[in-house]
Amino acid sequence: MRPLRQEEVQWLFPKSALNNTPSRADGISLIEELERRKEVIMYMRSLIMRVSAQMVPKKEIESTSYRGAMTLGATLVHRFYMRRSLKDFEGPLMAATILWMVTKLEENTLKLRLIVNCALDKFESHMPDSWRAPWKPRDPNDPQPASEGHRYWEDRILTAEQVALEALCFDMFIDQPWVIFRRSIKGLNEILEKLLVTQDMSNSSNGRHSDGDKKWGVKVDEAMMNSVAWALLSESSLSPLAILYPTPVISFSAFALILSLVEQMPLSSGLAAASELSNKFDLDVQFGHDGPTGKDLPAVNGEFHHLMLNANRYDGLLRYMLPEPSVEDKKPFTRRFMLDDDLNEAGVKEKPEELSSIDETGKSRNGGVLEPEAEIKEVISGKDDQSPLDSAHNALPSSKPVL
Repeated sequence: MRPLRQEEVQWLFPKSALNNTPSRADGISLIEELERRKEVIMYMRSLIMRVSAQMVPKKEIESTSYRGAMTLGATLVHRFYMRRSLKDFEGPLMAATILWMVTKLEENTLKLRLIVNCALDKFESHMPDSWRAPWKPRDPNDPQPASEGHRYWEDRILTAEQVALEALCFDMFIDQPWVIFRRSIKGLNEILEKLLVTQDMSNSSNGRHSDGDKKWGVKVDEAMMNSVAWALLSESSLSPLAILYPTPVISFSAFALILSLVEQMPLSSGLAAASELSNKFDLDVQFGHDGPTGKDLPAVNGEFHHLMLNANRYDGLLRYMLPEPSVEDKKPFTRRFMLDDDLNEAGVKEKPEELSSIDETGKSRNGGVLEPEAEIKEVISGKDDQSPLDSAHNALPSSKPVL
């Protein structure tokens, strides 16, 4: 993995740091804090959907720019509450404030007036209509006066923005897993097409049908991967993964997990296949016949377990993944993405590893699996009816799932 910049290092915490936050000092438990952080992020997503519906012309919430704003906002929420307490900065205010901050970095900047109008509608429904009336200036030269509630929320957001910028050390330009994922798998279709053409030629020379014995099914492509990745990474941003692991690790782990889901194979096979393209994610995870190796493997294994906890909340998704083979049935891994000519050009020597990188207990021989603490595991694996993963079934293959 590339060396992390100082501004990146300061925002990566050990899991034990979650037990020493300002909210913890104010008597808020870890479980409650993580649930309330998730609530802030969901508030922010609700506001951005409400605002986009009011814009003229109407903006699509699924656009790349809004996706970037939602994931960036989630990261900033987790960073902010590592420095400030939920007791002092309640969720509705910080959801509106951080949304205002992140959209100023995007092409489609949301007007503060629209954010305030939506916040009044969502959070102040108990107040008199005259107090929370939305501000809709009809004439720039003779604007309609803003309501008392509108002025109140606007002043609070602008004040909270200054506090947030200070707490976040003005670090607003952050690499996001979703962006890295899209960039890293660009060109995947060309790689797969080359493999299939080569295999078709080999099958024809051997007298086999052209679509027989392919390394990959027709389900894998860039559009499929991006669709499922957005659901998975959007869901994972509700948990504090972004402040526990480097962004490339999160993106690569999602890639391996999605390969396992889409191609209906064991998780270990998905990780082995993903390791062939780890260089696109700037990670040191190398393919091996007995399992991947490399300096970044322990972090990937730890992230894998977190993502699996998220996926485990949805039995429908797990139907698409094969169980791990028994020790007796386990076979050496084979390459799926690289052809022999590609290996020769890259100077890769094919030889079995002397030792498996992952032993029978699931621990890496290169440093061990980073298991989450019991409390964190319980929170991350909790239920959430508003999860983006609920729509992931539409992107997964339509063939009969493995039960």
